[in-house]
Amino acid sequence: MLVRDPAYYGCFGFRNVPDLALKGVPQEYFFTLPFGESKPKGTAKFHEGFDVSN
Repeated sequence: MLVRDPAYYGCFGFRNVPDLALKGVPQEYFFTLPFGESKPKGTAKFHEGFDVSN
């Protein structure tokens, strides 16, 4: 999963998946790099080690 500029990371295979969300992040900036045919869905959560709000 990645939260970044859509114009840049699309060229590396990252895709915006409409059924996958990250709370507080606009959908157009939240990406995943799909493996195979499965498409993730639900609400994503980064590991607490990446939490910079504390």
